[in-house]
Amino acid sequence: VYLPRCISAFVGADITTAILGTGIRGTDPGSMMVDVGTNGEIVLFWKDRLICCATAAGPAFEGGNIKWGMGSIPGAISKVRIRNGAAEIETIRQTPPKGICGTGVIEAAAELWTAGMIDHTGRMAGEYAKQGYPLAQTESGEWIVFTQQDIREVQMAKAAIRAGIEILCMRSGVTHAQIGRVCLAGGFGYFLNIEKMASVGILPRELAEKTTAVGNSSLRGALMHLMEQNSSVMQKMAEEAKEISLAEDKSFSELYLNYMMF
Repeated sequence: VYLPRCISAFVGADITTAILGTGIRGTDPGSMMVDVGTNGEIVLFWKDRLICCATAAGPAFEGGNIKWGMGSIPGAISKVRIRNGAAEIETIRQTPPKGICGTGVIEAAAELWTAGMIDHTGRMAGEYAKQGYPLAQTESGEWIVFTQQDIREVQMAKAAIRAGIEILCMRSGVTHAQIGRVCLAGGFGYFLNIEKMASVGILPRELAEKTTAVGNSSLRGALMHLMEQNSSVMQKMAEEAKEISLAEDKSFSELYLNYMMF
């Protein structure tokens, strides 16, 4: 039994194997991996250095703390379009809607912003601020709504991820233009609409076109290790990686507040 080494208390062994699985280490300088979840981890490879951070995004991206939030199971709203003021939705496995999962949460926020139904502060327009925006009806006739509080949860989550990205770039002296590749890791990230992530500010616009969803890179890295059976590679990665503590970074709070806005 081999247990991959953690990078730190907040950047675990799943990230060690994900670095191996994405192949960002050893490529041309300027590669990034973003693992979006309750605990969002970000890794930057630049000039033969691995720099990482962990940011507490909260559970909104996984349907937590959302009024009608649920996991990515059949019946969860996963796609949202707003046309002529009305929502058009798709659910997982095209079954009757029961709630909304993380991908649907991001799509709902992005569509409301694009449609002008929320302002740059996240305030919902008119009656929606009190009643929520109707997305779909359940089989029992209840309306699944996206609420003002749901928007606030998205704002806190997106600000944490984006501020983490910017801190890594700042502390490494890297511009968005110098990053040639971004890997969006995790099973959740595989189903995300990257353009909509950028529209609400989770990703910088300059990085969206360079971003690819790579799926479960932690599992891929674990399989690669099993095939190669070379524990020294992951051991070296974990030892080389430098973590930036966002809690101790003076710029994090300011960036976090800035990126709460749309």
